[in-house]
Amino acid sequence: MMGRAGPLAWSLSAVAMMLFAVGVGLSAAGTSSDGPHLGTTGVLFFAVVLTYALVGAVVASSRSSNPIGWLLLTEGLLFQLVCFSIGYTHYAVYAEPGRLRGGTLVAWAGNATWIPILVVASLVLMIFPTGRLRSARWRPVVVVGFVLATASFAAQAFRPGSMGGSLSSLDNPLGVPGTRDFLSVLGAVSTRAAVPFLMGAALLSFGLRFREADGEQRQQLRWLAYAAFLLIGGFLLGDVLQTLGVASSIYALGYLVPLAALPLAIGIAILRYRLYQIEVVIDRTVIVAGVAGFAGLVYVALVVGVGALVGDRTGSNVVLVAIATAVIALAAQPVLRWAQRLGRRIAYGAPSAHEVELGLALRCLGVFRVFRDGHPVPATAWQSKKARTLLKILVARRGRSTPRELLMEQLWPDEDPAKLSNRLSVALATVRAVLDPDKRYAADHYITADRDAMRLDLQQVAVDVEDFLACAGSGLTLVRQGRPAEGAPALTKAAAMYAGDFLEEDTYEHWASDLRDQTRATYITVVRTLAEISVEARQGDAAIGHYLHLLAKDPWDEDAHLSIVRSLETAGRHGEARRHYRGYAARMTELGLPAAPFPTLGPT
Repeated sequence: MMGRAGPLAWSLSAVAMMLFAVGVGLSAAGTSSDGPHLGTTGVLFFAVVLTYALVGAVVASSRSSNPIGWLLLTEGLLFQLVCFSIGYTHYAVYAEPGRLRGGTLVAWAGNATWIPILVVASLVLMIFPTGRLRSARWRPVVVVGFVLATASFAAQAFRPGSMGGSLSSLDNPLGVPGTRDFLSVLGAVSTRAAVPFLMGAALLSFGLRFREADGEQRQQLRWLAYAAFLLIGGFLLGDVLQTLGVASSIYALGYLVPLAALPLAIGIAILRYRLYQIEVVIDRTVIVAGVAGFAGLVYVALVVGVGALVGDRTGSNVVLVAIATAVIALAAQPVLRWAQRLGRRIAYGAPSAHEVELGLALRCLGVFRVFRDGHPVPATAWQSKKARTLLKILVARRGRSTPRELLMEQLWPDEDPAKLSNRLSVALATVRAVLDPDKRYAADHYITADRDAMRLDLQQVAVDVEDFLACAGSGLTLVRQGRPAEGAPALTKAAAMYAGDFLEEDTYEHWASDLRDQTRATYITVVRTLAEISVEARQGDAAIGHYLHLLAKDPWDEDAHLSIVRSLETAGRHGEARRHYRGYAARMTELGLPAAPFPTLGPT
């Protein structure tokens, strides 16, 4: 139930929409060309940023304890306050002076709002996706950023004289006499410091989270990273189109459309709606961007570039447009294939040698994916969820023969087994059709089955969890034999292969728990062994990195915490060692356990 949070969130969202409507209406009602006003691009911009308030309302009403939803709502309200300020000021001060009161004060309110907008955006990045800072050590960073932003806001809000820009004809109604020089210096210094400090801290926090995260949290971070790259690409595209002289109503779309992707990505991540579809989204985005980018380059090179050389001759542009269209049409298929390969590589990574050799690959570490000849099998290829689950169960069985009765019980619990035999056969046929749609092999090539049982033939399919366990096993064996230098490369490779826990989207399925626990334990052993090898080799930074990855899986691992403290002390980084030890002690307190003494180094 939403409780009180839902009505409050949606009421604030309604306020944002009202501010937008009133601002646009007042701007349109005024006929003066003086002062600020909302053109087509401005209206589109503020319409797009309404998504912040709308997504914020959805998140806040569903996850009221997570402050990110409320911050999105705040961001949306601040944007629409600027919209309202522009429209109100235009009508009350310039178009119809005297018809509405407080025009100058409303102009003042909107003039400095960009500073709170920056603060809220930075804070969202710092606490995303958990709603909390990474650690208590980030609190001073937030305080410093808030102090700089407050100083910048105060200088902007209370400096006497003209408010500048489109409001240059208006004096600041709250300006403090005699402080202009001081506030001008304060504003210049604090603004130049606040913007890079806040954004730098936000990006650093996000980057550190991304590096340490795995599983579900990493998927959440990938959604926001995708939206951020889309926004950057949109701004670059808009700049290029503007340089080429394209109409503002068109090139502005390069800025505006990706701007809505940020709150939408945050909403998807926090609400976990289709969280594991990010690879598909990235893949398709790269394909569309690659083909569209190629077409745009050809058009610009021929129509704009060659057109500039031949001059404005009658019919020359028509000919060049025809040539550009022909070139794009001829090269469309090769470019599409190139974009598809690039999209797959970016979204899913390069296929392993084993996957290339066998042609069929099942990836189960993290998100479950099926690849045929390097191509991801789309979700539409599966006619039923039960068929997909059947394949997952056979993977979890690791090639062992599985009785049909057990499969029917796991797929359709609490139903009469006598009525399920045909349904299991249909699910098996669906799996075989997905794995080999062209029927290049015999029916039992990938899955062998008889009247009593069935199994997945691991000799014919590349399964990442099997490759991971084999690679980790070979490396650990070499280390146990006293050959760590030879085992380290295999362990490093195995650690890189671990994209997440086994079948993360099936966390609560009991049939997946044994293999999930085994692979997780193996990964922890691999990382701990790599850390110990790094300590022996006196590679302190590498050891700390491995221990941090270990803590990402088990935040309460006492040995990892103390090993990091010891490595920091050895490197002479005593302040960091003390801070990390305090963090470790706090975690032990959460568990009601005593903390171990601060590690002391023996004589060197």
